This record gives sequence, C-alpha cells and structure tokens, in this order.
Amino acid sequence: MTDNSETPHPKIFVSYSHDDQRHRNRILELAERLRTDGFETMIDQYVEGTPLQGWPRWMLNQMEWADYVLLVCTKTYYRRFRGHEAPDVGKGVDWEGAIITNELYDRKSVSRRFVPVLFDSGDSDYIPEPIRAFSFHVLTSEEAYRKLTNYLAGAAGIQPAELGPAPTRKRDTGVPLSFKENDRAETTHAFRGGVPDLSAIRAPGGTMPADDNFYIERGADQRAKAAAARSSETIVVRGPHQFGKSSLLAHYVALCRANGKVVASVDFSRFERSTICDYGRFLTALASQLARRLRLAGPESAFKTQQEFLEFLESTLLPAVNGPIVFAFDETDRIMPQHYAQDFFSMVRMWHNDRADPVLEWHRVGLALASSSEPKLFIKDALRSPFSVGLRLPLESFTTREVIELNARYGSPLSEADCDSLYRLVGGHPFLMQDAYYKLFGPDSIPFTRLCTQAAQDDGPFGEHLRAMLSNVIAAEGLLAAVKQAVDRGTVPRSDDFYRLEGAGLVRRAHGGIELTNQIYADFFRSVS
Repeated sequence: MTDNSETPHPKIFVSYSHDDQRHRNRILELAERLRTDGFETMIDQYVEGTPLQGWPRWMLNQMEWADYVLLVCTKTYYRRFRGHEAPDVGKGVDWEGAIITNELYDRKSVSRRFVPVLFDSGDSDYIPEPIRAFSFHVLTSEEAYRKLTNYLAGAAGIQPAELGPAPTRKRDTGVPLSFKENDRAETTHAFRGGVPDLSAIRAPGGTMPADDNFYIERGADQRAKAAAARSSETIVVRGPHQFGKSSLLAHYVALCRANGKVVASVDFSRFERSTICDYGRFLTALASQLARRLRLAGPESAFKTQQEFLEFLESTLLPAVNGPIVFAFDETDRIMPQHYAQDFFSMVRMWHNDRADPVLEWHRVGLALASSSEPKLFIKDALRSPFSVGLRLPLESFTTREVIELNARYGSPLSEADCDSLYRLVGGHPFLMQDAYYKLFGPDSIPFTRLCTQAAQDDGPFGEHLRAMLSNVIAAEGLLAAVKQAVDRGTVPRSDDFYRLEGAGLVRRAHGGIELTNQIYADFFRSVS
C-alpha cells in the first residue's frame, strides 16, 4: 500500500468488555485487521503490563486521542456500561461508559465518532441507550466490514449525481369513488410492492435449503459458517420446535462438505420406534446409517453391546475414511427419554474428549447435534453430556430487523406498521412468520385483517398448528395445567414444566416471570377449557 502523507491515518479506539478469551481474540483480530487496512487502532491488549498513568487516565487519553470510538456491544458490555455489574467487576467499561455518556450530554447527543459494532445481529438490544440512535455495524461479512471502514474513512454513502435542470410536472388527478355490485365485501390489504410470484412461494415446514430465497440467516448461521471452516469442532444447535434447527444443521453439513470434510448425517426421527427402544438394535441401525452415508459396508451382524459398536467405529469405519469427518445427529430428542440415553450420550461426549489425542481416530472427527429438549432433564451429569461442550448455537425468534428482511424477500408487500403488527402477533416465531406470508400470498390468500383477527382461533389461519400444539401438550401429563398457569399467573408448577414448554416453543422467561412466546399462543390457550 502506498503511503500518502497528505492523508492522515484515522485514529480508532475500541471499547469492549472482556467477556471471555474467544471474545478477546476476536477483538484483537479486528484491531489487527483495521491497522493492516490503514486505521491507527488502539486496544488495551497492546499495552505492556499497566500504563504508567494508570488505566483510568489511559482510557480517558485514548478517548480524547481517537477520531472514532468503536463500542463492541454484547450483553456483558451493556451491563457494565450501565453500571449494573458487581462493584469489583468490569470497571473499565463502566468508566468508559461514563466518559462517553458525559461527552454526549455536553454535546446534546450530537456526535459522529461513537460507532456501535456487533459480532451478532441478535445483540442489537445490548446497544447502550445513549448511542442507540446511531447507526450500528454487524460484522458478519466482508461487505459489512467494508461499510464500517468506509464510514471511518469518511467515504460512506454514494456520491450523488450532478443536479439537472429543475423539473416541471403536472399533478395527477384523482378518481371519484364508485361501487360495483360484484365488489368483494372484504377487500384485501393494499400491498406496496405487489404480490410476489406465487411460483416462488411454497408451504412452510421441513428443512429449507441454503439457497432458498426466503431463508433468513441469523447470528447462529454466521457462527456455524466459521465453525465449518475449522478442522474439528463440536456444535450444538438448540431451539424450540419449528425454529429452523434442521435447516441450520443441513446448512452446516453443506458448508462442511464445501470445506473438504466427509459428513455422515443421521436423522433419528426416521428410526422406527421398535429400533429406538432397543439399545442393541439402535446401535446397529446407527452404524448401518453412518456406513451408508460414508459409502462403506455396514456391520456384518447385530451389536449386543456398546463396546461392539465402538470397536466397529474405531477399527473399521473411521480408518476407511481419509481426512476430517463430521457426524451430524438431528432430532436427538428421540434418544433422550430412552433408558440408555445416559450411556449413549456419555459415549458421544467421550468422542469429543478423545479428539485431543492426535493418536486416536477421533482427533479428526467433528460432531454436530440438534435438539429441542433441555438435555439436563435427561442427562443428570453435565460432565458426561456432549450438549455442555463445544460451540452452542441457540436459535432465537426473528428480530424486528429480520422480519423486515423477510418482508423484503417477498417484495416488501407489507408496510412497516403491518410488519410490526405481525411481529407482535407471532412474536417473531420463524415458522409462524413464514406461514403467515404463505397465508397472505399463497394460492388461497386471505386479507391481512382476517389473518390478525382470526389468528388465535382453532379453525383460523394457524388452526392446524395450534391444534397440533394443543394435542402435544395434552399428551404430556400435567402440561396443559402448566400452560394455563403461565398464561394466568406468569409461573409454572415445576422447573421441569418450564423446560418442556420452552422446548416446544410455548414459553420464555421475561420481566422476572414466565410468559407465552407470542400473542397467538396466549390468546389460544387462554380460551382452552
């Protein structure tokens, strides 16, 4: 890069919290990238020991020195910025937060130099209030990084074209209102962007391919991409039913293959009940599935013990495959209630632990597990659970920004106000959001007002989904009473009830209590007698 002495290097200070070592490493990588790209960047990790003037004055000096201050916002950063941390913890962010708040107060909130930065789009709620009105940057791609650095270099936005001659126009004239006898009594919503091509819309449900135009990537998708590029990794995809676990797992599998890994993916929901209930038959079927996915010969005879299954993997299956391997297990919830669950998942945890030994075959085996259930309900010893290690990828409801993005994928047919109404109705539930658009724009489209007014009815637009939820709740002893108590009093009888309802996507913790995850569920179960 040619140094231009007439163009000074923008000075950048990064304010962040020491969440964990992974986060510290990511901050260092960001600072190094910025410096490489010509931005004179300073972080506390560049200081040898303790600064001579002490940390408080060092931070104040950096704030005064910097042209821009990047605030890397996380849940921990927000808590410390607001002064809600324990007295002896997080003093640095607390101090920097006070400096930033005071400067904005003095400037009547007018400033361009404080820039919120996120590594996860789901962290937008943790942008401190004094800077929440400022534009923020989610660093999940090269394009996002380019937009940030353009802003820091004073090159954001688009250079406007030269101004042409002043326009001369005549105003359009209106058309008087008239009625026809055959007009529909109930009109459909006025769609701003027009109804999208129906051939592009399919009924929701099932795994969505990675190239589906209506698949919305969330923070977990970005972390899965990074994990797929690493040599061996254990990932755990957790989220309620119909939140996109299988889709994310499928995308992770595709990314692993694109990175040169051999993948054996097994969906436990395809196993017959008689197979699932018998440990020997289950292990034999699992070995056969893994071998088939790897295009290898399966076991010659049925297994009677777990040790026989393990010997088949270590002596026959794994040595026959060159390079990194990934075992991906979907619908692990089917295994958790079984009598052998602790033994099986302890074995899977052992595979994870044995990866540290380069002599063993397991050192090149990655694991990917998807689950809706709370594992600790079935695996009492966390040290023997594969769900408590590795990279955990919790799937959350869509954020308001993701809802707006989904609306854009459909051609922006709903106004911003209607997007907000739909978000509040379904609580950002991924399946219900997709189902709502299918009901609005699919082959049997209905008006937006009808969708909203009939949403919680068992014969309404979401009736099939609601009846299925009710059937599952009734099938579990005591769970219907727990839902009703959550609706009426914001509590549940037992902690186990909460975890089971959370796994079903029905409840969440909020405002110090327990609430239904969306207005549809609250209204529907309130009406159930």
